[in-house]
Amino acid sequence: MHDVKVYLEFDKMITSLAGNRLGREVYKKQIADKMTDKGVLAILPEYIEDIASSFYEGIFAELKEKYGTERAHELLSIYTNNEYINNKMNDIRETYGV
Repeated sequence: MHDVKVYLEFDKMITSLAGNRLGREVYKKQIADKMTDKGVLAILPEYIEDIASSFYEGIFAELKEKYGTERAHELLSIYTNNEYINNKMNDIRETYGV
């Protein structure tokens, strides 16, 4: 169980998240300083409608480089009640090994 919940914030005009650089920036600015050994649950705002594999790769990049893929996913979970995004994140993880 994750120790900390982080409600991610984006410009409300943005409904799709894309880009490795953006993913890394979001991790660095909104998640990294809140990370504990029990991890963080990052919660996407409801207005986010889509997520690209590049963003997903970027948000996990630092943790993956430091701890490996499995531990990165133990430490960071992304939550949304949007079933399309949940399915897409699962597909990204399975397809790209992120």
